Amino acid sequence: MRMAVSHTRLDAFENCPLGFKAKYIDKVPETRHYLTLLGGFFASWSKRYIDHLVESRQASDLARGVALLEEAWKSRGEHKEFRLLSESVRFEARELVDGFLGSHTFEPARVLGTELDVALREDWTVTEWFAKDTFFRAKLDLATLPASDNGKIVGITDYKTGFAIWSEEETKNSPQLRRYAVAMSSFMPDTDRFDVTLDFVRNGVVRGPYQFEPEVAVEEKASIVAISDRIEAALKSGKWEPTPGAGCHYCPIFEKCPKRTEALPFRGVQSDEEAVAATQRLIMVETEAGAIKKVLKPWTAEHGVVVTNGMQFGASKTERVSYDTVALMKWAVEHGLDPFPVLKQDNEAIEKAVKKLDTEAREKAQAALAALAQVKAHTEFRLKKWAGEE
Repeated sequence: MRMAVSHTRLDAFENCPLGFKAKYIDKVPETRHYLTLLGGFFASWSKRYIDHLVESRQASDLARGVALLEEAWKSRGEHKEFRLLSESVRFEARELVDGFLGSHTFEPARVLGTELDVALREDWTVTEWFAKDTFFRAKLDLATLPASDNGKIVGITDYKTGFAIWSEEETKNSPQLRRYAVAMSSFMPDTDRFDVTLDFVRNGVVRGPYQFEPEVAVEEKASIVAISDRIEAALKSGKWEPTPGAGCHYCPIFEKCPKRTEALPFRGVQSDEEAVAATQRLIMVETEAGAIKKVLKPWTAEHGVVVTNGMQFGASKTERVSYDTVALMKWAVEHGLDPFPVLKQDNEAIEKAVKKLDTEAREKAQAALAALAQVKAHTEFRLKKWAGEE
């Protein structure tokens, strides 16, 4: 019997087999990032809220939505993961909920289910979530029926609560969307099409719906099995290759990773293999640098700047310009600019976009943007050249 997988597990193995082994086989304890916990908390709240709307047959209910948040926050101590959310995150949770309540309405009759747990056997038939024969698991935030009777179409929505916004290209090419189609094609086999949407709640950006025919689900099933085959082969051989990447920042065995000690000679890269190895080494070095900075921050906050050999590490005062997301989108549209590049609030990207306008339009856009700017004092902890005693 194969090891049970999900999109998260498949993605983890693809990123780093050794990290996958540490997390899912050796069960090495890991530090959960607060954004992951907050995402789970929001998903739990959204289920209760949408279920309430279905039961009461309402399109929205702001007062009840806020009340449910307060109830969930007060009782989070009873949850094994949500209890790790500190009181300092409460305002952030309220912002997410307020933004969601202000921008989302629902048609209760169209809602098929919330936080749907779909578990499938190797033959892709439905089974119980914790059954011994479970092969593939998927959790769907929201499943809906079409607004009109135009065929057997099922809508699937996934709520993203992090800061990142995927581009159109990243979204439509993500295997996660196709794996949602796999789950629903087995759960509702008579469906003619799956419309999958990613809703970036924090930023108010919606990607999709992307349409997938049942044939796409069949193709993705083959992809899932192929990755599963590699997992099973690793289980039999005991060979788990470390492949440094984005997961290094949260890897529970980063300190023991063999790639940390495999430094490439510092010379010109002369092959594709050396380029990959050099990049992997860079990932390890930058991840370790982040861990060192995390330790140094509280020390320098209390004791002051650390100076050594003409360099210093410590707090530096700077100013950061930010914009209200909704206002920034409106500004971009009003001045004929593509909203997506400026949504990341990268000042360089915004400046580049404005430069494409003619002189008069550019001046108007810059004046309107200046009125929206929110300048906030910010403290950065970084390594820089020592300028002498201040």
